[in-house]
Amino acid sequence: MHLSPNTLLWLAILLQACCCLDSSGDEEHDLALVSLAAENRVSVFELEKRSGKMERVFDLDAGGDAGSQFFDAKRSVLYLGLRNAGKIAVMQLDRGKKTLKRIDEIKVDPDPAYLYVDHSGRWLLAAYYATGRVSVHGLNRDGTFCRKKDGSFTADRKS
Repeated sequence: MHLSPNTLLWLAILLQACCCLDSSGDEEHDLALVSLAAENRVSVFELEKRSGKMERVFDLDAGGDAGSQFFDAKRSVLYLGLRNAGKIAVMQLDRGKKTLKRIDEIKVDPDPAYLYVDHSGRWLLAAYYATGRVSVHGLNRDGTFCRKKDGSFTADRKS
């Protein structure tokens, strides 16, 4: 099968938005987190680097149709967009125990399609295709939302 460069680009964007790979320094294994919107869950897989074999470790009830994902710089806090619910959930990843625990959630516009935590780890940017809006949320040191520092604006349709 031959895929055009445009198709490959869109696949890369889709995988970035809906699948996060946690490379935690383990020489042998990585964790892959996959959003399954239709099933309202996130599946966590362990990837064996040498063989490429993936094994499902556990599933997490996302509390809505899971979509875009983004890890903080330490790869210990996962931000998860819940599309129709119009929420962003914050999950704490424990690599040793291979668990993911919800630690916070915030109500936002429907379908947070893109999430990004800045390099300082103090701000989360979210973009919403459905409304054309962008929001910025302050973050506490533990990755939870600092509700005193929020803002949003509507972007020009062509931006």
